[in-house]
Amino acid sequence: MGNVDRNELKHAVLTLPWALVCWLGRLSRRFFVTIGVLVALAVLGYVELESIIEAIDSRYWREIDAHLGIDKNAISRLHDPAYFARESELVTEDLKTVACISSPEHRILVNDVAYIPPLFVSAILASEDKNFFKHEGVDKAAILRALAKRLLLESRSGASTLTMQIAKHLREGTGRPSTEIEKIGDIVMALRIEREFTRQELLLNYVNMPYFGRGQYGIEAASRAYFGKPAKDLALHQAAFIVALINKPALPDRPFALDPLLKTREEIQDANWAEAARGTTRVLELMADQGVISDVEYARAADFVTRSLRKEIVPPGAACGVHDHFLERVRILYKDRFPLNKGGLTIPITRDDGLQDVLAKAVELTLRTYRARHPNDTDNSQLRAGAFAVDFTGDVLAEVGNVDFKQMKYDVIASGWRQPGSTFKI
Repeated sequence: MGNVDRNELKHAVLTLPWALVCWLGRLSRRFFVTIGVLVALAVLGYVELESIIEAIDSRYWREIDAHLGIDKNAISRLHDPAYFARESELVTEDLKTVACISSPEHRILVNDVAYIPPLFVSAILASEDKNFFKHEGVDKAAILRALAKRLLLESRSGASTLTMQIAKHLREGTGRPSTEIEKIGDIVMALRIEREFTRQELLLNYVNMPYFGRGQYGIEAASRAYFGKPAKDLALHQAAFIVALINKPALPDRPFALDPLLKTREEIQDANWAEAARGTTRVLELMADQGVISDVEYARAADFVTRSLRKEIVPPGAACGVHDHFLERVRILYKDRFPLNKGGLTIPITRDDGLQDVLAKAVELTLRTYRARHPNDTDNSQLRAGAFAVDFTGDVLAEVGNVDFKQMKYDVIASGWRQPGSTFKI
């Protein structure tokens, strides 16, 4: 019996390693099969993400909207021509624009994709969404990169496509950080938007949408606000500057700097400008990296950024606007009859710019002459003056309503009732 026990024990000892190997083999097969299934599901989810979300969204969109705080019906606003408030323009008989009446968002609408300058298309896509013509509203590769960087505690990078940025604008989330739930909502809304609009329509919506600082929305208003000319006339480095402001609007005019040690106005302006220049150069780098511009074009544009861009930017407030009493009277005349501040109207006026300049100089000369003759007059600071000219049909050709429109909006010609005295001769 003792011998049998020893033999059985010996057999058991000899067979145990093989049994263990078999058990581990079965376990490892299950493990790798499980991992394989999970990987397959992950790949399927990655490849078919849009289809999966669309299938779920088609059945449970009400529950999705309620949980994510989004509104599917908000997309209909993009179909409304009045969604983007537009500036109205005052034009002379020769169709020269002499002023504009700002909309609440100070926007000059680009209403056809053919009018989007190619430089802006290239700069926007290189900077904001290089795969715009490839994805379906969501750039999955960019999302994975952003998640990986976040897990590795590296610098956070954006993964928003142009369509996702449009979705963010619809929920009025522009200008503040988005929560994780809001980002998921933007993804769902972006996929919905993609089903209703073509690529060209989305691009047209986008160029009219961003805020660029100085109260301006859209690339056309921003171009005029910063460079005093239409977007189509901007050089490469100027277009890159405007596009760089999408992520940091108002940077050149910001009254503070990121460095708290900078106190003087000059130090703050220099620091903010340096940051704006870096952003501009970065846009140019992305354009060059993606082959949109050549190395020679990049080098030339980057040189302009360093040497002259800052001097090319016009002062704040130098953009289109109502800037004298004649134009203000036109605004008052029509403001209650037409939607001047959002309708994008073109309003013809009878003004003669040459005659307007003559009257302005005449009033200025009259004031200067009076003050020179009466230097000690205590009422010199209270002087008022005005002039106007009409033709035989009654059309007002020019008007100077007071000594200085910026300081004195009161129009003595229109509202300053005075005895005519010997003004009229027969």
